[in-house]
Amino acid sequence: MEEEKQTKKYYTDSVKRAVYKYREKNRETYNTQLREYYKRMKENPEWVKARNEKIKANRDKKNEGKEPKPRGRPRKVKEDIVPTPIPIPI
Repeated sequence: MEEEKQTKKYYTDSVKRAVYKYREKNRETYNTQLREYYKRMKENPEWVKARNEKIKANRDKKNEGKEPKPRGRPRKVKEDIVPTPIPIPI
C-alpha cells in the first residue's frame, strides 16, 4: 500500500497567538493594509462575484428552515380594533 504524506498543519495555537499579538500591537497598520487590500479586490469583478456568492450561501444556510421576517408594521384588522365606549354625562 502507498503511504500518503501528511502535510504539517501551519496554523497552530502558537501561530494564532502570534498573529493576534501582532494585530493588537500594530492595529493602525493592520487596518490600513486590510482597507487597501479590500479596495484593490473590489475592483476585480470576479472576486466581487465570488464574494457575493459566498455571502448569499452563508445567509441561505443561516436562514434555512426559518420563516422570513415580516416587513413593516402589521396592519390593523377591524376585529383587533375594540370600540371605546363614549361616556354620556348625566
